[in-house]
Amino acid sequence: MPEPCEENTVEFHNVARSGQVPEGVVRRLFIGEVEIAVSRSEGVVYATSNYCSHLDCLLSSGKATEDGLLCSCHGSVFDYRTGEPLCPPATRPITVFPVKEEDGRVWVGMDDELAKAAMRRRAAGSRRLSARRPSEVGGEVGREVGREVGREVGREVGREVGREVDAE
Repeated sequence: MPEPCEENTVEFHNVARSGQVPEGVVRRLFIGEVEIAVSRSEGVVYATSNYCSHLDCLLSSGKATEDGLLCSCHGSVFDYRTGEPLCPPATRPITVFPVKEEDGRVWVGMDDELAKAAMRRRAAGSRRLSARRPSEVGGEVGREVGREVGREVGREVGREVGREVDAE
């Protein structure tokens, strides 16, 4: 159950055990429908939206560095505390969430405004470069493998028929 924060309407949600967020690693976690990237740098835990403001790549595929959160797609680095881009090509900040670590647990603060900001993405018509869900990838891979196997079987059958015709 979320804990209310006294300062404002932010509620803190227990998202992980402290040991699940080791130094230098970025984890993809969810608070309801909101996807977040949780990382640890120099012993401090941070939480941001999980999508790079450049091309919507998953920040959880990147690394927590001493400089900031590194996007693995094009090398943008974001400040942990402000979300501001420190290195191009990103020019817009990412959403940053309040975090507290207590009793071996990581708690991330969320309110409606933060949730909306975190779910705001690039234009709907933009090319999707972020990683897809495994089920999406599996379906595409399966279809492509099926097409390729079908083409290969068709070529092989054609060769066999050709050999039989030549033999007659």
